[in-house]
Amino acid sequence: MLVRKGKITKPALITLAAVSVAVVAGYALLMFVLPMMARSRAEAESFEVLSTAHTQQELQEAVGDLGLMISLKNGDWIAIRYRDKHSGMIWSSSVARDSGGAWFVSDFHFCGTFSAYRHAKERMFGLEQFSDIRAIDEAKDLETARRLLVELGFRPALPPTANSL
Repeated sequence: MLVRKGKITKPALITLAAVSVAVVAGYALLMFVLPMMARSRAEAESFEVLSTAHTQQELQEAVGDLGLMISLKNGDWIAIRYRDKHSGMIWSSSVARDSGGAWFVSDFHFCGTFSAYRHAKERMFGLEQFSDIRAIDEAKDLETARRLLVELGFRPALPPTANSL
């Protein structure tokens, strides 16, 4: 009996509390834990794919359709691999590797920004809306490009080791 003399019984309160905790835990799992796990897997995969790319062609393939290969005028480069998911659990993961051996990561949601910049650059139209990425692309040296990458929302990361891949 859940209600006795107009009052909720102790077993009913315990059941209600348990159901409430289960609902909150399920929501937290769905909204936070699963997206974090998916983002972590995407980040690990990006580290692996970028670390095994050595030639310009391999780097271009490694960044994929959503990423961006930036080649500076002095020969240095930054390869940015980007992955995200919009349906259900929303998450984003960017991993960047540069020619100097530095690594950067971001969980900022860039969406199709890198791809859109690449297409705008190919058409030489609409580049003004990508001033932050264009500044990296036109940086005079790798140190400047790195600083601008951090301003864009990336943070330095430790390079992957052979044991972690």
